[in-house]
Amino acid sequence: MARRRLRREEYTVGWVCALSVELTAAVVMLDERHEGLEQADDDDNSYELGRIGEHNVVIACLPAGLNGSLVAAVVAKQMMSTFRSIRFGLLVGIGGGVPIIEEDIRLGDVVVSSPRKDHGGVIQFDLGKLTPRGFQRAGFLNSPPAILRSAAVQMHASEEMGRSNLAEHLLKLRHIPKFTREAAGPDVLFEASYIHEDGPTCQSCSAEKQIARQPRPSEEPVVHYGTIASGNHTIKNAVERDAISEANGGVLCFETEAAGLMNSFPCLVIRGICHYADSHQNKMWRPYAAGTAAAWAKELLLVTPQSEVAKRSTEDKRTLAQKEADKWFTGESQMEKANRFLERYRKSPLHHKDMVMIGILDTGIDLDHPAFKPFIETRQIHQSLCRNFVKENEPMSDNSGHGTHCAHTILKVCRTARLYVAKVFENDEGDERSEDRIVEAINWLAEKEVDIVSMALAFGQQKLKIERAIRKAIGLHDVPVLFFAAASNDKHYSKDPVGHPARMDEVIRVNSCTYEGIKSSFSPSSDKKDNALGTIGEEILSAYSQQKYGIRIEMRQSGTSMATAVMTGIAGLVIEFMKFTEVPHDDTREMQMRLHSCSGMKAVLSRLMSANTVLDPHNYIYVMPWQLFSESHEHNDVVRDINRALDAGI
Repeated sequence: MARRRLRREEYTVGWVCALSVELTAAVVMLDERHEGLEQADDDDNSYELGRIGEHNVVIACLPAGLNGSLVAAVVAKQMMSTFRSIRFGLLVGIGGGVPIIEEDIRLGDVVVSSPRKDHGGVIQFDLGKLTPRGFQRAGFLNSPPAILRSAAVQMHASEEMGRSNLAEHLLKLRHIPKFTREAAGPDVLFEASYIHEDGPTCQSCSAEKQIARQPRPSEEPVVHYGTIASGNHTIKNAVERDAISEANGGVLCFETEAAGLMNSFPCLVIRGICHYADSHQNKMWRPYAAGTAAAWAKELLLVTPQSEVAKRSTEDKRTLAQKEADKWFTGESQMEKANRFLERYRKSPLHHKDMVMIGILDTGIDLDHPAFKPFIETRQIHQSLCRNFVKENEPMSDNSGHGTHCAHTILKVCRTARLYVAKVFENDEGDERSEDRIVEAINWLAEKEVDIVSMALAFGQQKLKIERAIRKAIGLHDVPVLFFAAASNDKHYSKDPVGHPARMDEVIRVNSCTYEGIKSSFSPSSDKKDNALGTIGEEILSAYSQQKYGIRIEMRQSGTSMATAVMTGIAGLVIEFMKFTEVPHDDTREMQMRLHSCSGMKAVLSRLMSANTVLDPHNYIYVMPWQLFSESHEHNDVVRDINRALDAGI
């Protein structure tokens, strides 16, 4: 019988997988397959279309040989661009289980991401990892859509009452031998400290190192609900597995795609366990585990009413937090109004020497990203303004995306800034030379006489070389350099919850807030009033790049790094107003000098607080630039407010 051909707008569910074995399992779960549709030239995905229950489903798999969160993000973005009626997504496939006593996870079981108080169900373990050298950075990933969370709760209740249909759905795969439980082989768990012997299987491994476990009454998979840890590399070390799990409150599963999707593709993550995230991994369990995950995903769709899916807006799938964050930067935003106020006093045309000069220490910048084209045309960004301290003889690049995101965020706030970018990290973890590179970069930026240096980074331990470099840079010229640094994410160091160099008195520490001005869950608690400055750091949509894969997209990121970029831009607006205004003022030079002092800028920023800011020991002063730069304000009013702040201090 010929397959039906539907219109694009009739598909409401997106299903993403990473491997061909996962794609096979997904397609088999379809109740009906549909005829393919034509795609746009810029959509590189291959789709399988069909129906499960009442839902029309689009299935896409990552390209062969490519994996990781950024690749998954591109696949999902292209899917949602082509199929604009998709209401939510499912990320379905295999993962590595964590055999903690409380859960008794076995091979073939299913783990479903479930939100907790301090995260949305998925954490990114390699974006916030504390290395032996102390480097640390992190972000926050969104929760699944409410409709999927509700369906998962219903599934969980049915399973506890013994009403699971998982085994029934798995029967659809019985005709493919490698997808059966029998083909997977024995389920063996070894001691965490025991490393795999040579060979593709564990036949040479010592039976004495196996961990004895009580046999289950049946071989039917068990479903677990909890935290899934996502990163760009597969965990193959049981000691590392257990350490990450313990540090994050009990991770149940590791995988490599979800971190790229959660903030841009509203989805639930479903993983069939094919190994224990240790050195004893082989591919025998992959088909069966892919099948159990696909079977659970099928049942989830069967219990999710199409009528509820239809209620979700087809035009705007952003969460409230995403919408409110976007109001800072897009359309008739408050930031737009603040910049319109500043337009009254900007010199035209604006010469390079009149621009606020901002230095950035990060993972580099992708100068070929389309978001930077207008800034390259005005020479606010240029290869000559960038320096690669990781590989001195190579041009500027960004294979992480973090630096590109922060640079674009700064320019979205301070649109006339000129950026000097120093690449001091190749990736998000740094290495043994990171401290020396940072020192070299600070010296270089000081020689360029930048106004501000933005450091979206944090170390657990005091770095004396960096301290000396910062103090030297501040005193090098008549007008001091202002330094901003991220407070830290998720980590409470042994002596201080704030990372270094943000804990220095000469550095303005930046904390992260929600769009409401409430302390972000990952941001450290406020300890001193003069260090309690915070601004929006969640759901920031900016340019993102991973050049080694040719990936250039926009992505939402959350963290004190994002807040640091925003705060740096706000400080740039303040300096621009006083430094580059055409309206003369007797005290302008003196005020410029005071603004370039750490205490002076803190005093001014603290006056830019939201009217709703609650000053208590657990919150921050929520800094918003339009509190100062409003279309209803006059030039002299703003000068007076800045002067009063400088006189009063904090």
